[in-house]
Amino acid sequence: MPDGTTHAWLKATGSGTIDPSDDQIARLAGAFANEQRVGLMRSLEAGHSTFTALKAETEMTAGRLQHHLKELALAGFLRTTRQRNHYEM
Repeated sequence: MPDGTTHAWLKATGSGTIDPSDDQIARLAGAFANEQRVGLMRSLEAGHSTFTALKAETEMTAGRLQHHLKELALAGFLRTTRQRNHYEM
């Protein structure tokens, strides 16, 4: 992440290398295996956004957008802000 923090799916070893589990690698790969999720990440590069703004920008249905946001959050790439329905990387 740009601020120097690491994603929850990474496990640092004593040697300073990153040693993610097979499950973590699969979840990471799955997050980027969908063109719509990659587009959402690009939309959020500039900062946080609301569900409504993301829905309008991507032209996804609410259900599809919610699914993709959930997948990105599970992979550790997305979180909600303190304000309801605001998302950021």
